[in-house]
Formats: sequence, structure tokens, C-alpha cells
Amino acid sequence: MLPYAWHPDTTGPLDLEQLLVEVGDRVDNYYQALWASCSPEERIILDHVARERFVNEKSSRIVRGLMAKGLVHRRPTFDVMTETFRRFVRAQPSEPVTDPQARRSAWDSVRWPFSALVAAVAVVFFVTQQELFQQTVGIATAVAASFPALIRLVSLVGGRAGGMGSGG
Repeated sequence: MLPYAWHPDTTGPLDLEQLLVEVGDRVDNYYQALWASCSPEERIILDHVARERFVNEKSSRIVRGLMAKGLVHRRPTFDVMTETFRRFVRAQPSEPVTDPQARRSAWDSVRWPFSALVAAVAVVFFVTQQELFQQTVGIATAVAASFPALIRLVSLVGGRAGGMGSGG
């Protein structure tokens, strides 16, 4: 490629942009094969690395696989293997996230049943323990009513402490 770039019969040497386009055209089939060998998750990670040069730490297993394939390097930030491959990846259409259930965490699947269970236990407890419920409501009311006085006290003490330090 380099002899072609500075060939004396051409109108002049190719600049870097022209070289990258020329190399990209010549390796397009190779990049297509690499892209086809990647899973949808790997393609998403490649797109993130090509665009932003960082990855989510939750994707470390996939990133290690891409590094083993030689598609991603760490220098010192994450980067795809070459500039022409970056351009190829960025030119690919974005991978749609087809199954949102596959991306859900364990907490997402138990959050609502857990919340319903806690609410049911609280209702049963407070219905059967009327006296404890009334005491709890009284304590909560007293705590809520004391917040403004506590804030005023803290600001008063904080104001005096700040004033003492600057006056001495």
C-alpha cells in the first residue's frame, strides 16, 4: 500500500485520509467476516469501544473474549484493533436490543414481589398491633416535627463556629 501512496506516476502522494479509505476498501471482506463471527453482545461492545473507547465493567467477560480474538486492545484505554476497523464498526448499523428480559438483573425480577410481601406484612402487623401502630405514628410525627428545630440548631451552632474561627 505504501509504494502506491508515493508512486511517482500519480498526481501526488495520498494523504492519511485517502490511505485509510484505500486500506479500508481492501480489507472490507476481512472485516465483514470478523463482524459476522461476533455475537450480538460482542458487536454492541465493539460499537461502544469504537465510538467512546470505554466499556461497562459488567461487560468484562465479553471484553476479555474480544481481546483474546485481537479485536480490542488496551493502550491504556480500550481501543479497537485498527483505525480502519474502527471506521468499519462505526459504519455498521446499531444492534437492536431485542430481548429486554435478557438484560434484567436479579433484583428487577424480585423487586415487585418483595415490595408486595413487605407491604402485606406491614399491614398485617399494624392491623393486629393497634397500640404499636399508634406509638409508631406518634414517634414518626414527633421526628418529622423536630426536623425544622434541629436544622435551625445546626445552622445556629455552625454559624457561631464559623464566626469564632474568623474573629480570633
